[in-house]
Amino acid sequence: MSFTIDGTSASTLNVKLKSGYTEPGTPNIRKRELTVPGKAGKYDFGSEYSDRVFELPLVTLDTTTNAEVQEVIRELADTLTDNNGDPKEVELSFSKESDKHYKVKLNESMGITRSPGKIGEITLPLVATEPYAFASKNTNTVSITSSPQVFSVQNSGSAPTPITITITNTGSSTISGFTIKTA
Repeated sequence: MSFTIDGTSASTLNVKLKSGYTEPGTPNIRKRELTVPGKAGKYDFGSEYSDRVFELPLVTLDTTTNAEVQEVIRELADTLTDNNGDPKEVELSFSKESDKHYKVKLNESMGITRSPGKIGEITLPLVATEPYAFASKNTNTVSITSSPQVFSVQNSGSAPTPITITITNTGSSTISGFTIKTA
């Protein structure tokens, strides 16, 4: 499996995911519980999803010197840093779902291990504070040619998603009597 950061492939960044990468199947869970001294158990006020943390285990590609390993590390850091020198939000997508992405930031310092043979192993800690994957924006154009005409727009994701409906009159007749219903 491969990945891209802001459209830049892992191979362009001169890294690859190490085999055996364990990805987060769900976001972290934030529990809302209250413990009362002298009472057995807890009061459970439910739980909700929190952030999603990605710990990407990377290995450098085609590095034969420590200077080349350092160059790869700097390139990764530059990709994840804004013009003010602060961590910036970037889009992370994986080859298994290239039509979806997460909005992530560097979560903490990158861990780096330099191995004999001048290979660098990097742990890239990223966090998505909005834990769901985003899909590309979909635009559907429907020409209404008869009355009545029904068409539907559906969210195929797992989270409520806002939608924008734009009605454009390209003819000379007045548009009237339309209804927008929600399920």
